[in-house]
Amino acid sequence: MSAGITEEQYDIAIIGGGCAGALAAVQLARACRENAWRPLLKVAVVDESARPARGVAYSTQFIEHLLNVSAKGMSAFPEEPNHFADWLKKRMPESRAETFAPRKIYGDYIEELLKAALTSTSIELRLIAERALSISGDTDSTQSIQLASGQRLRAEIVILAPGNFPPERSKFAASLAERTDRFHDNPWAVDLCQQVSTNDDVLLIGTGLTMIDVVLQLRATGHRGRYHAVSRHGYLPQEHYDYDSLAQEQPTQYLTIPENASLTAACKAMLNAARTAERQETGKWRCVMSELRGCTSRVWSQLNLADRRRFLRHVRQLWEVHRHRMAPEIAAHLHELQQEGLLDVAAGRILKIAPEANGLHVSYRARGDGERSLHVAHAINCTGPETDFRAVAHPLIAALRKDGVLLPDELGLGANVDESGAAINSRGQASRRLYTIGSIRKGNLWESTAVPEIRAQAHAVVQTALKNLSTTSTGAAS
Repeated sequence: MSAGITEEQYDIAIIGGGCAGALAAVQLARACRENAWRPLLKVAVVDESARPARGVAYSTQFIEHLLNVSAKGMSAFPEEPNHFADWLKKRMPESRAETFAPRKIYGDYIEELLKAALTSTSIELRLIAERALSISGDTDSTQSIQLASGQRLRAEIVILAPGNFPPERSKFAASLAERTDRFHDNPWAVDLCQQVSTNDDVLLIGTGLTMIDVVLQLRATGHRGRYHAVSRHGYLPQEHYDYDSLAQEQPTQYLTIPENASLTAACKAMLNAARTAERQETGKWRCVMSELRGCTSRVWSQLNLADRRRFLRHVRQLWEVHRHRMAPEIAAHLHELQQEGLLDVAAGRILKIAPEANGLHVSYRARGDGERSLHVAHAINCTGPETDFRAVAHPLIAALRKDGVLLPDELGLGANVDESGAAINSRGQASRRLYTIGSIRKGNLWESTAVPEIRAQAHAVVQTALKNLSTTSTGAAS
């Protein structure tokens, strides 16, 4: 180790301070308090963001960006399902358990919980505003974390919670970067709205939730131009109805998927259940999708590799738009824009984007209708977060891949981890020191991006971490 560089000792280090990492820290503080853990654990949360606890989704400043799950499904604590709904009632007296709250306000909730954990007497928690570059150590030994500043941390257990990764770099970005500033590869750039003039027409590449976010924030800042949204299938996310609350409070029992069902059998069971629900009341298929939340990971884990590939190729797009729905208020706003001719959604493939005077010339092949042209002032990549773990360029993830510490799963959806979230290295060994939560576990869980799943993962990993610490001598707490 270089002279002058200290190596701080911790019991647990959480890499990533967004929602997932914050939930892990908050639940860790609660677990230690309830179990009267002594001596106090030393815990570090390493995150380079100026506003930890929020991540991309909850750092938005636009009140128009709403949660995709109602308040009663967004508690930070699995054992207290009404925790957020009760908190929200104090903040927004008019809210109900079924309210789709602004994401900004949900960020306030998580931030408030993290601040309480920082002052908790049950753990010694420290925020470190740094970027982690590497993690080294055997599967059963203390982990060493290299930070960008040159400082090193040592931790008995590391919880990796990187959140969503920036969007896949568009194939048009490199060719356009030096010729125009009208192509925007990052839809989450803080200055995006300032670059689009009031009456500009805009091409949106993608028709999912990221596209919807961009439309909402542009409208909120006074933009009144037209939007041309193009994706391969041209699907918009479906909308939530109050049937979701019915499904959670009064389980419908429409859906039964047998153990070890094939993809074909599972899809047939879902379709039959949806049809049965629809015969009772239009729109009630949403109850079936809500029922799926409790069994999706089980069904996914039992599919063989060939069936998983078939799902990604043939079912994934329909699954995404029906499973990850938008709040009714947002759906109504989009419908209004479509009715006014301000939002056009098309199925097609972008062929070319070329600079021209005062904008961009776009050509795309519309599904079943040949080639079309558009003239827009700006184009924005709205394809959503990077979904190929093999292509993630984040320095820490790239280093872990290179070192064989955290490898892609067979389909590249996320990292290769076991059922507990423990990293499996290049020798096939599961670590007792390096664990994961959040989207990075999509490969073995499929559903691993929403708060209801992440809070359960955080709770389980915290319990595992405390169990491991209780059976070993720790450097910081001994």
